[in-house]
Amino acid sequence: MTKNMFDLDDELLEDNKDYADELKKANLLCMREQYDKALAIFNKILDEDMENEAAYIGILKVHSECYTKYDSKDIEKDIRIIERLFPETMDEEYAAYCLERKKHLNNKPKEEPKEELKKQEEKPKAPKAKASKPKNSASAEEIFDMAVKYYLGNGVPKDYDKAFEYTKEAAELGCENAEHNLGAFYEAGIGTSKDFDKALYWYEKAAMHGDPTKAYWLGYKYNNGQVAPKDFSKAIYWYEKAIKGGSSDAKLNLGFMYYNGDGLNKNLAKAYELWAEAASEGNISAYYNLGLCYEYGYGVAPNRNLAIKNYEIAYNGGLEAAKEALQRLK
Repeated sequence: MTKNMFDLDDELLEDNKDYADELKKANLLCMREQYDKALAIFNKILDEDMENEAAYIGILKVHSECYTKYDSKDIEKDIRIIERLFPETMDEEYAAYCLERKKHLNNKPKEEPKEELKKQEEKPKAPKAKASKPKNSASAEEIFDMAVKYYLGNGVPKDYDKAFEYTKEAAELGCENAEHNLGAFYEAGIGTSKDFDKALYWYEKAAMHGDPTKAYWLGYKYNNGQVAPKDFSKAIYWYEKAIKGGSSDAKLNLGFMYYNGDGLNKNLAKAYELWAEAASEGNISAYYNLGLCYEYGYGVAPNRNLAIKNYEIAYNGGLEAAKEALQRLK
Protein backbone atom coordinates (compact mmCIF):
# COMPACT_ATOMS: atom_id res chain seq x y z
CA MET A 1 0.00 0.00 0.00
CA THR A 2 1.33 3.44 -0.87
CA LYS A 3 2.38 5.69 1.99
CA ASN A 4 1.40 8.83 0.14
CA MET A 5 -1.80 9.15 2.11
CA PHE A 6 -4.15 10.30 -0.62
CA ASP A 7 -2.58 8.78 -3.72
CA LEU A 8 -4.92 6.53 -5.71
CA ASP A 9 -2.70 4.34 -7.84
CA ASP A 10 -3.78 3.04 -11.25
CA GLU A 11 -4.20 -0.52 -10.00
CA LEU A 12 -6.64 0.54 -7.28
CA LEU A 13 -8.68 2.61 -9.73
CA GLU A 14 -8.63 -0.23 -12.28
CA ASP A 15 -10.16 -2.53 -9.67
CA ASN A 16 -12.85 0.07 -8.92
CA LYS A 17 -14.01 1.22 -12.36
CA ASP A 18 -17.60 1.61 -11.15
CA TYR A 19 -16.52 4.09 -8.48
CA ALA A 20 -13.43 5.65 -10.08
CA ASP A 21 -15.02 9.10 -10.42
CA GLU A 22 -16.26 9.12 -6.83
CA LEU A 23 -12.87 7.96 -5.52
CA LYS A 24 -11.04 10.66 -7.47
CA LYS A 25 -13.45 13.27 -6.12
CA ALA A 26 -12.98 12.04 -2.55
CA ASN A 27 -9.23 12.06 -3.07
CA LEU A 28 -9.35 15.71 -4.18
CA LEU A 29 -11.56 16.66 -1.22
CA CYS A 30 -9.04 15.11 1.15
CA MET A 31 -6.24 17.10 -0.41
CA ARG A 32 -8.32 20.21 0.23
CA GLU A 33 -8.87 19.01 3.82
CA GLN A 34 -12.62 18.73 3.25
CA TYR A 35 -12.67 15.47 5.16
CA ASP A 36 -16.38 15.26 6.03
CA LYS A 37 -17.36 15.45 2.36
CA ALA A 38 -14.76 12.83 1.44
CA LEU A 39 -15.93 10.56 4.25
CA ALA A 40 -19.53 10.83 3.03
CA ILE A 41 -18.43 9.62 -0.42
CA PHE A 42 -16.50 6.66 0.99
CA ASN A 43 -19.46 5.66 3.18
CA LYS A 44 -21.85 5.97 0.23
CA ILE A 45 -19.67 3.58 -1.75
CA LEU A 46 -19.75 1.09 1.14
CA ASP A 47 -23.55 1.34 1.30
CA GLU A 48 -23.60 0.00 -2.26
CA ASP A 49 -20.57 -2.28 -2.07
CA MET A 50 -19.80 -3.48 1.46
CA GLU A 51 -16.52 -5.11 0.35
CA ASN A 52 -15.02 -2.14 -1.47
CA GLU A 53 -11.37 -2.10 -0.47
CA ALA A 54 -10.65 1.41 -1.74
CA ALA A 55 -13.47 2.90 0.36
CA TYR A 56 -12.21 1.26 3.55
CA ILE A 57 -8.70 2.50 2.81
CA GLY A 58 -10.10 5.97 2.15
CA ILE A 59 -11.84 6.04 5.52
CA LEU A 60 -8.62 4.97 7.23
CA LYS A 61 -6.79 7.79 5.46
CA VAL A 62 -9.38 10.36 6.52
CA HIS A 63 -9.18 9.24 10.14
CA SER A 64 -5.38 9.38 9.97
CA GLU A 65 -5.25 12.90 8.50
CA CYS A 66 -8.12 14.72 10.18
CA TYR A 67 -6.51 15.34 13.58
CA THR A 68 -9.23 17.69 14.82
CA LYS A 69 -12.01 15.13 14.77
CA TYR A 70 -10.84 11.51 15.03
CA ASP A 71 -8.53 9.76 17.46
CA SER A 72 -6.41 6.62 17.44
CA LYS A 73 -9.36 4.38 18.28
CA ASP A 74 -10.93 5.19 14.91
CA ILE A 75 -7.71 4.23 13.16
CA GLU A 76 -7.35 1.02 15.16
CA LYS A 77 -10.91 0.04 14.22
CA ASP A 78 -10.25 0.77 10.53
CA ILE A 79 -7.07 -1.29 10.63
CA ARG A 80 -8.91 -4.26 12.21
CA ILE A 81 -11.58 -4.15 9.49
CA ILE A 82 -9.05 -4.00 6.65
CA GLU A 83 -6.92 -6.74 8.23
CA ARG A 84 -10.00 -8.95 8.46
CA LEU A 85 -11.43 -8.29 5.00
CA PHE A 86 -8.23 -7.71 3.01
CA PRO A 87 -5.36 -9.45 4.86
CA GLU A 88 -2.98 -9.02 1.92
CA THR A 89 -3.47 -5.25 1.88
CA MET A 90 -2.72 -4.30 5.46
CA ASP A 91 0.71 -4.89 6.91
CA GLU A 92 2.18 -4.06 10.30
CA GLU A 93 4.46 -1.39 8.88
CA TYR A 94 1.60 0.59 7.33
CA ALA A 95 -0.60 0.20 10.42
CA ALA A 96 2.22 1.54 12.59
CA TYR A 97 2.71 4.41 10.13
CA CYS A 98 -0.95 5.48 10.40
CA LEU A 99 -0.91 5.41 14.20
CA GLU A 100 2.43 7.22 14.40
CA ARG A 101 1.17 9.91 12.02
CA LYS A 102 -1.85 10.41 14.26
CA LYS A 103 0.41 10.97 17.26
CA HIS A 104 2.32 13.60 15.31
CA LEU A 105 -0.84 15.38 14.17
CA ASN A 106 -2.31 15.32 17.66
CA ASN A 107 0.49 17.62 18.75
CA LYS A 108 -0.99 20.37 16.59
CA PRO A 109 -3.41 22.83 18.24
CA LYS A 110 -7.02 21.72 17.90
CA GLU A 111 -9.87 23.96 16.90
CA GLU A 112 -12.02 25.34 19.71
CA PRO A 113 -15.34 23.49 19.90
CA LYS A 114 -18.34 25.48 18.81
CA GLU A 115 -20.44 27.18 21.48
CA GLU A 116 -23.24 24.70 21.03
CA LEU A 117 -20.88 21.82 21.71
CA LYS A 118 -19.52 23.57 24.78
CA LYS A 119 -23.01 23.78 26.22
CA GLN A 120 -23.48 20.08 25.70
CA GLU A 121 -20.19 19.41 27.41
CA GLU A 122 -21.23 21.51 30.40
CA LYS A 123 -24.36 19.47 31.08
CA PRO A 124 -24.16 17.46 34.32
CA LYS A 125 -23.18 13.86 33.79
CA ALA A 126 -25.70 11.15 34.59
CA PRO A 127 -24.94 9.10 37.72
CA LYS A 128 -22.99 5.93 36.99
CA ALA A 129 -24.88 2.68 36.91
CA LYS A 130 -23.81 -0.11 39.25
CA ALA A 131 -22.47 -2.02 36.28
CA SER A 132 -20.02 0.55 35.05
CA LYS A 133 -19.09 0.88 31.40
CA PRO A 134 -15.91 -0.99 30.45
CA LYS A 135 -12.81 1.16 30.15
CA ASN A 136 -11.69 2.36 26.76
CA SER A 137 -9.22 -0.50 26.65
CA ALA A 138 -12.03 -3.07 26.91
CA SER A 139 -12.35 -5.43 23.98
CA ALA A 140 -15.36 -5.53 21.70
CA GLU A 141 -16.32 -8.86 23.26
CA GLU A 142 -16.26 -7.41 26.78
CA ILE A 143 -18.47 -4.53 25.67
CA PHE A 144 -20.83 -7.00 23.99
CA ASP A 145 -21.01 -9.06 27.18
CA MET A 146 -22.16 -5.92 28.99
CA ALA A 147 -24.83 -5.42 26.31
CA VAL A 148 -26.15 -8.93 26.90
CA LYS A 149 -26.27 -8.36 30.66
CA TYR A 150 -28.40 -5.25 30.24
CA TYR A 151 -30.66 -6.98 27.71
CA LEU A 152 -31.29 -9.98 29.97
CA GLY A 153 -31.12 -8.12 33.27
CA ASN A 154 -28.31 -10.45 34.34
CA GLY A 155 -26.70 -8.88 37.42
CA VAL A 156 -27.93 -5.41 36.43
CA PRO A 157 -31.38 -3.87 35.96
CA LYS A 158 -32.79 -4.75 32.56
CA ASP A 159 -32.27 -1.74 30.29
CA TYR A 160 -32.88 -2.03 26.54
CA ASP A 161 -31.52 1.45 25.85
CA LYS A 162 -28.17 0.58 27.40
CA ALA A 163 -28.22 -2.83 25.77
CA PHE A 164 -28.57 -1.10 22.41
CA GLU A 165 -25.81 1.42 23.18
CA TYR A 166 -23.31 -1.25 24.20
CA THR A 167 -24.29 -3.48 21.28
CA LYS A 168 -23.74 -0.63 18.85
CA GLU A 169 -20.35 0.18 20.36
CA ALA A 170 -19.22 -3.45 20.18
CA ALA A 171 -20.52 -3.79 16.62
CA GLU A 172 -18.61 -0.71 15.51
CA LEU A 173 -15.48 -2.30 16.98
CA GLY A 174 -16.02 -5.37 14.80
CA CYS A 175 -17.69 -7.85 17.19
CA GLU A 176 -19.51 -10.30 14.92
CA ASN A 177 -22.30 -11.25 17.35
CA ALA A 178 -22.86 -7.61 18.22
CA GLU A 179 -23.20 -6.76 14.52
CA HIS A 180 -25.93 -9.39 14.15
CA ASN A 181 -27.73 -8.35 17.33
CA LEU A 182 -27.58 -4.70 16.33
CA GLY A 183 -29.46 -5.67 13.18
CA ALA A 184 -32.10 -7.30 15.37
CA PHE A 185 -32.35 -4.19 17.57
CA TYR A 186 -32.96 -2.01 14.52
CA GLU A 187 -35.44 -4.48 13.06
CA ALA A 188 -37.55 -4.74 16.21
CA GLY A 189 -37.01 -1.18 17.44
CA ILE A 190 -35.48 -2.30 20.74
CA GLY A 191 -33.67 0.53 22.50
CA THR A 192 -33.93 2.60 19.32
CA SER A 193 -36.39 3.41 16.55
CA LYS A 194 -37.04 0.82 13.84
CA ASP A 195 -34.78 1.19 10.84
CA PHE A 196 -34.89 -1.67 8.33
CA ASP A 197 -32.07 -0.23 6.22
CA LYS A 198 -29.73 -0.23 9.19
CA ALA A 199 -30.98 -3.66 10.24
CA LEU A 200 -30.14 -5.09 6.84
CA TYR A 201 -26.74 -3.36 6.83
CA TRP A 202 -25.73 -4.95 10.12
CA TYR A 203 -27.19 -8.36 9.27
CA GLU A 204 -25.11 -8.36 6.09
CA LYS A 205 -22.00 -7.14 7.89
CA ALA A 206 -22.34 -9.96 10.42
CA ALA A 207 -22.97 -12.58 7.72
CA MET A 208 -19.81 -11.54 5.89
CA HIS A 209 -17.68 -13.05 8.66
CA GLY A 210 -18.63 -16.50 7.42
CA ASP A 211 -20.74 -17.85 10.29
CA PRO A 212 -23.32 -20.23 8.72
CA THR A 213 -26.09 -19.33 11.20
CA LYS A 214 -25.84 -15.64 10.34
CA ALA A 215 -25.68 -16.40 6.62
CA TYR A 216 -28.82 -18.54 6.98
CA TRP A 217 -30.58 -15.75 8.86
CA LEU A 218 -29.83 -13.25 6.11
CA GLY A 219 -31.01 -15.72 3.47
CA TYR A 220 -34.21 -16.17 5.44
CA LYS A 221 -34.77 -12.41 5.51
CA TYR A 222 -34.39 -12.12 1.74
CA ASN A 223 -36.47 -15.24 1.16
CA ASN A 224 -39.42 -13.92 3.15
CA GLY A 225 -39.15 -10.21 2.41
CA GLN A 226 -38.34 -9.24 5.98
CA VAL A 227 -36.28 -6.06 6.51
CA ALA A 228 -35.53 -6.04 2.77
CA PRO A 229 -37.74 -6.55 -0.29
CA LYS A 230 -38.13 -10.23 -1.20
CA ASP A 231 -35.14 -11.25 -3.30
CA PHE A 232 -34.88 -14.95 -4.17
CA SER A 233 -31.47 -14.66 -5.84
CA LYS A 234 -29.93 -13.15 -2.70
CA ALA A 235 -31.75 -15.70 -0.54
CA ILE A 236 -30.23 -18.51 -2.60
CA TYR A 237 -26.79 -16.90 -2.40
CA TRP A 238 -26.84 -16.70 1.40
CA TYR A 239 -28.46 -20.12 1.86
CA GLU A 240 -25.69 -21.67 -0.24
CA LYS A 241 -23.09 -19.81 1.81
CA ALA A 242 -24.69 -21.18 4.98
CA ILE A 243 -24.83 -24.71 3.55
CA LYS A 244 -21.09 -24.62 2.87
CA GLY A 245 -20.68 -23.84 6.56
CA GLY A 246 -22.87 -26.79 7.57
CA SER A 247 -26.32 -25.25 8.15
CA SER A 248 -29.07 -27.86 7.94
CA ASP A 249 -31.71 -25.12 8.27
CA ALA A 250 -30.37 -23.56 5.06
CA LYS A 251 -30.70 -26.93 3.32
CA LEU A 252 -34.27 -27.18 4.58
CA ASN A 253 -35.24 -23.75 3.22
CA LEU A 254 -33.35 -24.07 -0.05
CA GLY A 255 -35.22 -27.34 -0.50
CA PHE A 256 -38.48 -25.39 -0.18
CA MET A 257 -37.28 -22.99 -2.86
CA TYR A 258 -36.67 -25.92 -5.23
CA TYR A 259 -40.04 -27.38 -4.23
CA ASN A 260 -41.90 -24.13 -4.99
CA GLY A 261 -39.72 -22.97 -7.88
CA ASP A 262 -38.85 -19.73 -6.07
CA GLY A 263 -36.06 -18.00 -7.98
CA LEU A 264 -35.00 -21.20 -9.76
CA ASN A 265 -36.53 -24.02 -11.77
CA LYS A 266 -38.86 -26.23 -9.78
CA ASN A 267 -37.01 -29.45 -8.97
CA LEU A 268 -38.65 -31.91 -6.59
CA ALA A 269 -35.75 -34.33 -6.80
CA LYS A 270 -33.36 -31.60 -5.65
CA ALA A 271 -35.77 -30.65 -2.86
CA TYR A 272 -35.85 -34.28 -1.71
CA GLU A 273 -32.04 -34.48 -1.85
CA LEU A 274 -31.58 -31.38 0.31
CA TRP A 275 -34.17 -32.51 2.83
CA ALA A 276 -32.56 -35.96 3.06
CA GLU A 277 -29.20 -34.32 3.78
CA ALA A 278 -30.73 -32.03 6.40
CA ALA A 279 -32.50 -34.98 8.04
CA SER A 280 -29.24 -36.94 8.22
CA GLU A 281 -27.85 -33.99 10.17
CA GLY A 282 -30.71 -34.22 12.69
CA ASN A 283 -33.09 -31.57 11.35
CA ILE A 284 -36.53 -32.62 12.62
CA SER A 285 -38.51 -30.53 10.12
CA ALA A 286 -36.58 -32.20 7.31
CA TYR A 287 -37.81 -35.62 8.52
CA TYR A 288 -41.37 -34.36 8.24
CA ASN A 289 -40.73 -33.14 4.69
CA LEU A 290 -39.23 -36.52 3.79
CA GLY A 291 -42.43 -38.09 5.07
CA LEU A 292 -44.39 -35.94 2.60
CA CYS A 293 -42.01 -36.89 -0.20
CA TYR A 294 -42.47 -40.62 0.44
CA GLU A 295 -46.21 -40.28 0.99
CA TYR A 296 -46.93 -38.34 -2.21
CA GLY A 297 -43.94 -39.22 -4.38
CA TYR A 298 -42.27 -35.79 -4.38
CA GLY A 299 -38.90 -36.30 -6.06
CA VAL A 300 -38.80 -39.98 -5.05
CA ALA A 301 -40.88 -43.12 -5.52
CA PRO A 302 -43.82 -43.31 -3.07
CA ASN A 303 -43.16 -45.56 -0.09
CA ARG A 304 -45.75 -45.76 2.67
CA ASN A 305 -43.45 -47.46 5.19
CA LEU A 306 -40.70 -44.87 4.75
CA ALA A 307 -43.27 -42.10 4.99
CA ILE A 308 -44.46 -43.48 8.35
CA LYS A 309 -40.87 -43.93 9.56
CA ASN A 310 -39.94 -40.32 8.83
CA TYR A 311 -43.18 -38.95 10.28
CA GLU A 312 -42.53 -40.93 13.48
CA ILE A 313 -39.04 -39.47 13.82
CA ALA A 314 -40.47 -35.99 13.32
CA TYR A 315 -43.24 -36.57 15.86
CA ASN A 316 -40.86 -38.04 18.46
CA GLY A 317 -38.69 -34.98 17.88
CA GLY A 318 -41.55 -32.73 18.98
CA LEU A 319 -43.17 -31.80 15.66
CA GLU A 320 -46.92 -31.97 16.30
CA ALA A 321 -47.81 -31.65 12.62
CA ALA A 322 -46.45 -35.17 12.11
CA LYS A 323 -49.15 -36.59 14.40
CA GLU A 324 -51.90 -35.80 11.88
CA ALA A 325 -49.85 -37.33 9.09
CA LEU A 326 -49.40 -40.56 11.06
CA GLN A 327 -53.11 -40.74 11.80
CA ARG A 328 -53.72 -40.36 8.09
CA LEU A 329 -51.51 -43.29 7.16
CA LYS A 330 -52.26 -45.71 10.00
